Amino acid sequence: MNAATTTPTEPVVPPRTGPLSRNSVYYAFAAVAAIVSLSLFVSYANKKDPIKVGTVSQDPPAKEFSDLREARPITVSADVTNRSKVARCPEMRVAALDVNAKNLAEVVAQPASGPARLEPGQTMRYEAVIDTLTLKDEREKLKNVDLYAYNDRRC
Repeated sequence: MNAATTTPTEPVVPPRTGPLSRNSVYYAFAAVAAIVSLSLFVSYANKKDPIKVGTVSQDPPAKEFSDLREARPITVSADVTNRSKVARCPEMRVAALDVNAKNLAEVVAQPASGPARLEPGQTMRYEAVIDTLTLKDEREKLKNVDLYAYNDRRC
């Protein structure tokens, strides 16, 4: 066998070009993913809670608790506004929080007047009285009271 032996070579396949190349499919997928993620980010950033709680006022103020000789009920009130386009019947609650943001007590707040139905754009005052705290709780543990929407269901 004097003849030169040749090893078979694989044919050289040129890379794909055109509309279905591997790079173009990757870039199209990445562009679609970027658009979807950006639209989800914008929609989440623009989302508002349907119920807005205004400034919470309490009587007696927290700074007076160290001067108390006996435990007193804490009266909490705030204006609540319906920012949605449908009527809401929210269940509002008041929580007395300690320094670790744990509940010392929790009560259901009631509207100051009328039923608990909030029409779109309507504002109503909610009030609650916390009377289950001891003098020690009020002096040493109580840091803050908070009124929040426990349930903001539609009517």
